[in-house]
Amino acid sequence: MHANEPVTIVFSSDGNYAPYLMVAIASALEHLQEGRPCRVYVMDCGIPVFWKARLNEVAASRRGAEIRYLDVTELDRRLDAMFRERGSKGGVTGWSYTTYYRLFLADMLPEARRTLYLDVDILVCDDLGKVFDAEMGGKSIACVKDVCLCDDASCVEYRRRLLGCGHDMESYFNAGILLLNLEKWRGMGDLQKRVENAFCNLPHLIFPDQDILNHVFREDKLMLHRRWNFLTPQLDGAQLPPELERETAAMVAGGDFGIVHYAGGKPWKDPLKAPLAALWWAQARRTGLDGDIIYHEHVLLRRYLQARKEAGRLHSLRWQLWIVRMRLLFAGARRRHTLQARLQRLEQKMSMARKAKSIKL
Repeated sequence: MHANEPVTIVFSSDGNYAPYLMVAIASALEHLQEGRPCRVYVMDCGIPVFWKARLNEVAASRRGAEIRYLDVTELDRRLDAMFRERGSKGGVTGWSYTTYYRLFLADMLPEARRTLYLDVDILVCDDLGKVFDAEMGGKSIACVKDVCLCDDASCVEYRRRLLGCGHDMESYFNAGILLLNLEKWRGMGDLQKRVENAFCNLPHLIFPDQDILNHVFREDKLMLHRRWNFLTPQLDGAQLPPELERETAAMVAGGDFGIVHYAGGKPWKDPLKAPLAALWWAQARRTGLDGDIIYHEHVLLRRYLQARKEAGRLHSLRWQLWIVRMRLLFAGARRRHTLQARLQRLEQKMSMARKAKSIKL
């Protein structure tokens, strides 16, 4: 393969996920072969300047690594148009636009031969060059079977629904870790149109971007070993066949992971319960990022508690306003003046509370 070609990685993140993105990038750079250049692209969904500075520091910690930010404004416009065209063919609006950005990477990286797309909730445990340099045999995409959806007995209802949508549940893959042959994507000419048609016309999208990719690349994919997308829900109540259980136990015992994908419980949210959370926090501490994570979680907790307080205050004011208005309906002339004055004060408080609720910490 191209020995000196930079390993190209793409993430998509907003400000809320930026601290966890730092851990993902740090783990990728730490395990990369010495001397191998690396180019990290981030689809920027509104990352604040503070977190960009910290991300740049993480990238600068390794020689030959650089980080670039991609403007997604045009992608948002395209997605707006696609959603309008899709109309009422099964609601998918509950998913963030960020999940769809991977569908447009051939356009976003016009000079890249291939790229690794990685979700933010991952920990890299091996050299990504091994995947990036894989012989793809002319395939458009390299991916890992979603063993949770395909083989977990507790996911039978999801499996039934996916089968009903025409997916092959012997090789349905998880879209969180993908090696994309962008050179072939561009050479196919109509591929982007096929992707957009699938988005607009498939009647059911249970896991939207993932279903689209599985539909488009059904016969055009290379399956990678599942160590390169080890889904942590396998360790959290999954009911896998005996042979997969044995393989999973062996991988955990030997720490034989390429990429750990925290697709279930997040280690930063519940470090005591999330499977393999200790690995993630060890990486955060090793690279000096644990303080950033704790600070960020503290800020999010403050925002949550403040929002709860403001919501409670608004709820109380609504009830008080309703009661005063009801009393006004039946009040006599002497009482009406007092109630109107109280109503005016409550409306002013309500206006101030609504303004306070709109201000972020």
